Amino acid sequence: MKNQTKTTVKTNFPKSLSRLPGRNIKRNDRNVETLHATALHNTGTLHVAAKRRSVFGRATSLLLVSFIFQYSLTINHLKAQVIAGGASHSLFACADSTVRSCGLNAYGQLGNGTTTSTTLAVQVSGLTGITAVAAGQHHSLFLKNDGTVWACGFNLYGQLGDGTTANKTLAVQVTGLCTVVAPIPPSLKAYIPDINFRNFLNTNYPAFMDGSGDSLLIDSAATLTGVLNCSNQNIADLTGVEYFVNITQLWCYNNQLTALPDFTNNTALYWLDCANNKLDFSDARALRIADTISTLTTYIYSPQDPFGVAVTFNLNAGETLILSIANQDSALSYQWFRGTDTIMGATDTLLIIPNVTLAENGVYTCRSYGTALDTNNMIWGPGISSFVSEEFLVNISPVGIKDPQGFQN
Repeated sequence: MKNQTKTTVKTNFPKSLSRLPGRNIKRNDRNVETLHATALHNTGTLHVAAKRRSVFGRATSLLLVSFIFQYSLTINHLKAQVIAGGASHSLFACADSTVRSCGLNAYGQLGNGTTTSTTLAVQVSGLTGITAVAAGQHHSLFLKNDGTVWACGFNLYGQLGDGTTANKTLAVQVTGLCTVVAPIPPSLKAYIPDINFRNFLNTNYPAFMDGSGDSLLIDSAATLTGVLNCSNQNIADLTGVEYFVNITQLWCYNNQLTALPDFTNNTALYWLDCANNKLDFSDARALRIADTISTLTTYIYSPQDPFGVAVTFNLNAGETLILSIANQDSALSYQWFRGTDTIMGATDTLLIIPNVTLAENGVYTCRSYGTALDTNNMIWGPGISSFVSEEFLVNISPVGIKDPQGFQN
C-alpha cells in the first residue's frame, strides 16, 4: 500500500461520527449513511470515513473492505459549505453555489450526465445558486436559491418527483411544490449582539437579516456598497459591521461605542467617521488599525464624548468617598479633578477621600493621558492625547448641625 498525503488507515470502522478526526464540526453539517460518513469542519475541509473503496474526491486505487481511511480536502479549491452522503456517493455544495459529487453513479446520482462512477469530485451539470443538498440511497436532491428543488439518480419509485419512474443522469425539477426555503447554515450568518444595531439593520436592511432578526447574512452584507450610515442610533457595539466588506463610507458617529470592531477586512473604506462615541485609550489598537486602511482618505475620530457612565454619590460628612474608572491599556497616566481644580496626588484610576467635608461637594472627573494616538503615531487627523470621564456628582450632607428651630438634620 502506497503512502498518501494526509491519509491514515485504521482497522475499525467508526461506530459513531465522533470517532472521525477533529471535534470542531459544524452543527447540522454531519451526515452518516450506510456505507460511508462525511464530516464538514468549520474551515471548509472534510473528513471522510468509508467501509469500501474510496469514492470521496481523491484519486486512489485502494480497495479496503473493513478499513477506514480519512481525507482532509477542499473540493477543487472551493470551500465546501453543505455536504450530504448517500449509500455510496457524496455531494458537496460549494461556496460558489455550485455542487460537486463523487462516488457510485450507476443510476446517474452524480448528476453529470453519465452513469460512470468516479473517485474524483465532478461538477453537477446545469445547477447554480444551490443553497442545500440531500442524498437518498441512490438519488440526489438540490435546493436552489429561488426555492425550487431539483433531483437526479434512481427513480424506480418516483422519488425524483418529476412524474416519471425513469432514472435521470441530469437534475430535473421536482414538480408540484410550493417554494421551499432552506435553513441558513450557521457559517453563513453572524449574530449581532447590540440590540440597537440589530434594530437599525432590520429597519434599513431587512433583506440582510435572517428570519429571527438577530443575525446578519454574511453574503448579503457583502453586496452593500457606498455608504453605511448608522450614526445617532445609540449603538454601543458595532460587531457585525466587519462583514460589510464592500462599503466605501461608514458613518457611526454620535453613538455609545465603547469599542471599535477590527476593520482589517473593510478594505474598500475611504471615509470613516467614529467621532463622538465613548472611546478611550483601551481602543487605541482598533483606532490605529483603522488609521492604516490603505484606501482611507478621510478619518474622523476626534473628539470623543466622555467615557464611562455618569454617577451621583450622596454621602454624609465624615464618610469616605471612593471613585474609580477602569484601567485603560494604553494610558500612561491619570489625573482627577474637582470642577476645574486639579486634585493633588490623585493620579491613579482610584480616588479615595476619607472623612469628607462639605468642601468636597462638587463634580469630579478623571482624565487619562497617553501617546499611543498622538499626532506622531496617527496618519490621519489631529491625534488624541487625552480622554475624560463622565462626571461623578458628589453631594455631601452635614451631620449633627441644628437648625434654628432646634431640630437636627
